[in-house]
Amino acid sequence: MSTSSIPKASAAGLVLAGVTMALGVYFGTKVADQNVGLFLLRLFYALAAAAVLKSVFLWGEARGFPIRRHDGRLHGAHLIRNLVMAAITVPVVLIVAAPLVLLAFELAR
Repeated sequence: MSTSSIPKASAAGLVLAGVTMALGVYFGTKVADQNVGLFLLRLFYALAAAAVLKSVFLWGEARGFPIRRHDGRLHGAHLIRNLVMAAITVPVVLIVAAPLVLLAFELAR
């Protein structure tokens, strides 16, 4: 086990989520049609949410909270714990990615 409290794959997923949000703002703002731009923004934010969930599930598994039991069934308590961790992680990712998102917004204008 590494000495870091967060695995590299999990940290990379959180960085990917921030970059995905910035790309969503860029392409959502750059497109002239309002409906298409809003769709692209929602699509990229959904991809960022999936990246956060995957990262948190990897993090939880590394910390001893896998969502699957040894027989393949879901472990409800670990699933809820990981979802709560994802809900805590999302605002942090939003705050840390805010400068990148603002830069993407300025470049798109």
